[in-house]
Amino acid sequence: MSRPWPAALLILLILIVALPVNALLAAKRFHAAPPSGRIKVRRYVRTILILWGVTGLALFALRLHGLDAASVGLRPPDHPVQLAYGLLALSAPLVAAWSGLRPTPRSDYAGALRALLPDERVQWAWFLAVAVSAGLCEEFLYRGYAITMLTAAGGSLPLGIAASTLGFGFAHAYQGRTGVIGATISGGVYAAVFVVTHSLYPCMLGHIVQDIAGAVVLTRALHAPIDATGGPGGSPRL
Repeated sequence: MSRPWPAALLILLILIVALPVNALLAAKRFHAAPPSGRIKVRRYVRTILILWGVTGLALFALRLHGLDAASVGLRPPDHPVQLAYGLLALSAPLVAAWSGLRPTPRSDYAGALRALLPDERVQWAWFLAVAVSAGLCEEFLYRGYAITMLTAAGGSLPLGIAASTLGFGFAHAYQGRTGVIGATISGGVYAAVFVVTHSLYPCMLGHIVQDIAGAVVLTRALHAPIDATGGPGGSPRL
């Protein structure tokens, strides 16, 4: 692929600069008192609109130059069994998220999670829509689009992976330091899956399952009683 054109560079600026800066600015709101259910739903809706809006812009930029989503990885993997690679990658981000929360359940990370995770059935319905949208859109944008375009711009695949992974990590800055680290680990894992399989399908599948499974695990941990050692104790419940 030739060097990216201005429209592609604009999308990269949104992904690598604008979204991380917005996440940093939003961090204080997420670390404040837990929001009402209505505010959470509004956040979910806004997130869905942003994800699909930026994805639409990226697709439009591709079409302007006669390319399609397949040109940045939206195609089946080389072998069907590789669809499972995204699921195998779940262990690292889930362990990172769990370990970040368990020793300090009242940390900034836990506060951000309380502002983010659903509590009621209506919230869960919207959260599932967010999880699916994030799995589809973020993998397309940060793994497929960003890695492909950054590699073309810099002439280096490792540089493209590093820049897209860091941008993805800091786009989760509203979750605090632990959230950035966890997202960066996840981004690196899914970047490796993308490079090995030449497909976004395993990454999307793994990302969706990760977000849903992680929400269940972390919601149970947040709602668990605090024992004498300062960690979650008793039987977790939703």
